[in-house]
Amino acid sequence: MIGVSTRTVNNAGKSYNHPEDFHATSAKDMEDIVAINIASLVRLTKMVLPGMVERYVLAGCGWNRPHDNLMKPFRKRGLIINMGSFSGVSVASPMLATYAGSKSFVSSFSGSLAEEVKGKGIDVECVNTYFVVCDLTWNRSAAAELMAICCRFLTCQRSASRVHSFRRQR
Repeated sequence: MIGVSTRTVNNAGKSYNHPEDFHATSAKDMEDIVAINIASLVRLTKMVLPGMVERYVLAGCGWNRPHDNLMKPFRKRGLIINMGSFSGVSVASPMLATYAGSKSFVSSFSGSLAEEVKGKGIDVECVNTYFVVCDLTWNRSAAAELMAICCRFLTCQRSASRVHSFRRQR
């Protein structure tokens, strides 16, 4: 457990340098994508979650507290935001198989974790985005190529991103 955090954004991610068939992708590239997109997210979540739960319980919001309703204004809630991708949940992503699979894990992990911690004062969100090209994009021409390939399989949609909320309806 590390220092107590009330909010965590798991935003680290890796994709391909250029679109590539699965059979032609190097083992190192696939291992890097899995290590960064999955393993680091799980490790960081494991590091911060115990502190979030402990903070909620110590604030008098734990289970079986006689005057829990009186403590509602003082709840110490937590929030975990995981950055996903539509390639992992609703869009076939040819030439991005490992990346899409890793983002599918992020969505499934977020939903499962949200159910697990819903009574512990912690919300878990998964933010899914479409393709993003910005100053941090290493290879803009490859990103443009990816967009062109995937646009063949997509219908135009106006929404640039969508949050998958796993919170209960309040």
